[in-house]
Amino acid sequence: MAGYDWGAFGIPNAVVINHQDGSRTVHNYHLKKVIGSGSFGLVYLGIERQKQKVVAVKEYMKHRLCKKFGHWLKEIDDRDNPFAMLGFEIEAMRQLRHPNIVRFYQVLNTERSYFIVMEYCPKVSMVLTTKMPCTPLSVSNARRYFRDLIQAVEFVHSRDLAHCDIKPENLLINKRNRLLLADFSSCQHIRCPKKLFTSPAFTSPELCVDLVGDYLQPSDVWSMGVVLYVWTTGQLPFQQRDVLSLYRSIQLDEPDYPTDLDSRLQHLLRRLLDKNPQTRITLSELHHDPWITKRNKRPLPSLLPSSSDKSDALDLAFQPGLMHRLLSYGSARKKSGSYHISSTDKSMTTFIVDPVQDAHVEQIEFA
Repeated sequence: MAGYDWGAFGIPNAVVINHQDGSRTVHNYHLKKVIGSGSFGLVYLGIERQKQKVVAVKEYMKHRLCKKFGHWLKEIDDRDNPFAMLGFEIEAMRQLRHPNIVRFYQVLNTERSYFIVMEYCPKVSMVLTTKMPCTPLSVSNARRYFRDLIQAVEFVHSRDLAHCDIKPENLLINKRNRLLLADFSSCQHIRCPKKLFTSPAFTSPELCVDLVGDYLQPSDVWSMGVVLYVWTTGQLPFQQRDVLSLYRSIQLDEPDYPTDLDSRLQHLLRRLLDKNPQTRITLSELHHDPWITKRNKRPLPSLLPSSSDKSDALDLAFQPGLMHRLLSYGSARKKSGSYHISSTDKSMTTFIVDPVQDAHVEQIEFA
């Protein structure tokens, strides 16, 4: 659809079977019930039929994609094509393998929808309602989850990416009480940003005036600060009746800090919610913050790969439309995190795209 070659991603075609009890079957997955909803479709609790593994299945309805983005398609380049955007999300999830990031399993293509199969987590970090304030998390859970969030976002940023939609609904908790970062539909490569669709209450001051932005990664840190504020106070730091008023408040106002808030936590929140992205606290500085480490009693280790595992060619893997542009090479073989591209003249080019992927071989045929 829209000229995008989904076969390049090895995405199988599938058929949806609707059952009398209201459940559905797609490929090898039984979609038992709806557990969430989004702009483009529903999220299902699924069961992989062979191993009986519980998964989450996120649906993207094609007509909703077209309705929201279709009027752009004749006017914009490939990077803002909604189907290319979905391809970018898929590739990002494939390559971001980390203990604190929801694991991607498979994508399925049906006549009316795409289905992304991923790791299932039983709950979200906090459910925000229109009735504020909500019940805050315990200090121990807020600290535990925020430490997990730091490691997840740090890994995303190490790949020259920004998540761009960090909020409690996208922070899931697995059965081991570990936080996992989810929903990479707004994910951006920092060297080729595109138009953003952010959640207003978690938008940074710099993005309030520029929804493309040169400070995507510091903006993620701001969103982390809003999340920590919500977790520890039960309310949003900035609240207005309409989006424009909210953006003005984010740019001009200071949040109220409860008097009973721990002084070290309040200092951390002020640094996270620094309106200047150039002086805002960084992820590396967060590793040494006294509230996060309990005055260095609980050091926060880094889970980043060594510098020797990185490659300049990694940037190529996240260029929007890269896989589409590689079609002219003929065929490709993915092995140990590298794309080995065989061209018609028998030459071989290697793109290192994911040093931490499992060392399996995946055959990718280009049309």
